[in-house]
Amino acid sequence: MVPKSCLMSFERKLRSRSVAWLLVAAIGVSACSSGGDGSNAEKAKDPDKEQTPSVLKIGNKMFSVPSPIQTAFDLKQAGATFNPELLNNPDKVDAYSTRFSQAVNMGVYGADLGYALVNRQTQEGLKFLASCKKISNEMGMASVFTNNLLDRFGNNIENTDSLLSLVGEAYLLSDSYLKENKSEELGILILAGGWVESMYFATSIAINSDSDELRNRVGQQRSSLENLLALLSRLENRTDELENLLVQLKDLQSEYRDVDLRYTYEAPETNPDQKLTVINSRSEARITQEKLQILADKIAAIRNQLVG
Repeated sequence: MVPKSCLMSFERKLRSRSVAWLLVAAIGVSACSSGGDGSNAEKAKDPDKEQTPSVLKIGNKMFSVPSPIQTAFDLKQAGATFNPELLNNPDKVDAYSTRFSQAVNMGVYGADLGYALVNRQTQEGLKFLASCKKISNEMGMASVFTNNLLDRFGNNIENTDSLLSLVGEAYLLSDSYLKENKSEELGILILAGGWVESMYFATSIAINSDSDELRNRVGQQRSSLENLLALLSRLENRTDELENLLVQLKDLQSEYRDVDLRYTYEAPETNPDQKLTVINSRSEARITQEKLQILADKIAAIRNQLVG
């Protein structure tokens, strides 16, 4: 998995950069690339370390949001095989013409990209990278997915760790555009799209699996959904698309209330010198097959509404 040490360093860099956290959490990659001269020697990551949750600070509130890339790692670790049928069609990118649809589907494509890369499907990953680039251009963020970045991606095509780092770098570059244009709203919508897509992966696979780990992963998203709804509810531009998404997510939330979620508190570890706090508490969810099917159906409906 993504190394904890890398994510800790990443969090220190972004403590005051909330919009960037939204974007990176949407795809869930750590930005440990060299960011240098475009050579092949991108810094790789140790895939066997545990990832910490993404904690976002928006205004004066903290929100814990799961990482879609971690979901992809969890699915692979649980023995799930790569299923290309779960991915959104990269050729649909031209159909997303509103700011809402572009933002949420940038999150969707980011999750698709991460899912493909974690499973070492680099050719599939290239398609979704191209989709992310096209949407970012349409959103006025052409400086993010540059030709130089694409060249570096091609030069590291056999190194999954480096590819994940490069994607993380691209999402960090989005921060400057969003901050300059006061576009926190886009970051939240991108995050929502990434969450929905990763949950679509998880529920679609868990429903046909006897893995308690996957069921637990799905059940744990009850609190994450609450955080996502809180973020979306902050948005002032209440388009019909956003209102419809909120209605669907609140309906999903009502089904999650029956999930037995047990929380075990463990004292956090604080490093004052680094201004860093590591959360050690754990949660465990108990979910029936019937409830899992209901959640899977509702998430699929939300996802299919978003991708069209």
